[in-house]
Amino acid sequence: YSAIAKYNQEIIAILSKKFDIDYYYNNPVESGSGFWNSYIPFEFNYINIKELNDYNYRLYDLIVYNIGNSEYHIDTIKKSLVYPGIVILHDFFLKNIWNFAVNKNLLTKERLLLEKEFNKNEDAFISSILNSSLGIITNSNYVAELVKKELVYDIPIKTLYLPARFTNVRKMFNKDKIKISMAGIVAKEKGIDFFLDICENLRAKYSSKVKFSIFGYNFADTINLYESRLKDLDFEIITDLDDYNWNKKLLETN
Repeated sequence: YSAIAKYNQEIIAILSKKFDIDYYYNNPVESGSGFWNSYIPFEFNYINIKELNDYNYRLYDLIVYNIGNSEYHIDTIKKSLVYPGIVILHDFFLKNIWNFAVNKNLLTKERLLLEKEFNKNEDAFISSILNSSLGIITNSNYVAELVKKELVYDIPIKTLYLPARFTNVRKMFNKDKIKISMAGIVAKEKGIDFFLDICENLRAKYSSKVKFSIFGYNFADTINLYESRLKDLDFEIITDLDDYNWNKKLLETN
């Protein structure tokens, strides 16, 4: 359900045709965790990111990092600052993970404030990561433009897009029957509060013409935390779709 999983689904398959790949994980795939079983531990060397060191780094032609705004990326971000590589940027604003690091005594408050000073956008907390990289991959032209403003060095930027196809979405738009969904991993870090604020404004403006849904993985039972607001907006909630039906549901939204 996650953007990182979608990137890996395509990128790793393509890279493996031409390169030997070692896969470093921040959190291992665990049986019964609620996530699908992954082929990665069985197809590649599957190594804890904490084991990436000076010796291992010299063995590779290139390191590719997936960077997102949750505590599950903390070790990956730390390694990216020491061992430069290509950064696949799944979130531009990383304030949450920096605060997490301070709260867990993994980072000093002084370093947090210093990072804020580094950034052109004071809420991004991303300048160190970008300027330590060898190249940056973004998922939209909008994010690419934000990245350019943070760069001190001439670092190449490439924009790729998620495997989900959106080519027919505009043609499906019908102002008399609007469908809006939050798809993927449902978690507080994904901006669900902001999303529900937008939905409430749309409901007030369009009344019964707009329908809402949430479908994906219910991380840490997040949906229950918003039960009252979701019920007031008459949300359709689906948390058990397979990959095919998840993508089909995605294309049904506006």
